[in-house]
Amino acid sequence: MRNKIYRPIKMWIMLIGIILLSGVSGILLFDGWKQILVICSSILIILFMPLLFSYYFMVTDDSIIIRHGLSSFQKKYRSSFKTRVIMIKDINGLDVENGGKAIMFNMKDGGSIYFSIGGYFNRGEIIRLVYDVKKQVY
Repeated sequence: MRNKIYRPIKMWIMLIGIILLSGVSGILLFDGWKQILVICSSILIILFMPLLFSYYFMVTDDSIIIRHGLSSFQKKYRSSFKTRVIMIKDINGLDVENGGKAIMFNMKDGGSIYFSIGGYFNRGEIIRLVYDVKKQVY
């Protein structure tokens, strides 16, 4: 479904679970410096969460917009906390890899981008959307 924003809800649930588990275990199970370490690391994760809540993936008619961590050997395609707009006309090929947990974009300039969709609940819908874009590319 184009022009729909997909968010990694599964990743958010896991992160909140880790924070709750570590906070409770830090208070109940540890003493002294270990307790302080676990509580401080939980606070750091809580401060990091708003950044993860801004992640999304969207496909429009002529581009793919990704605000998520991207892996690439080329520095111009790497993205940790930026929004990347990938024009469909610049894509040479698309592949779904790792049993539907990742998307590999092969660019016309020889670069490639690896995008993990493991934290998304509606992976099947995203994969259908990727195959729709793949038809548009070819």
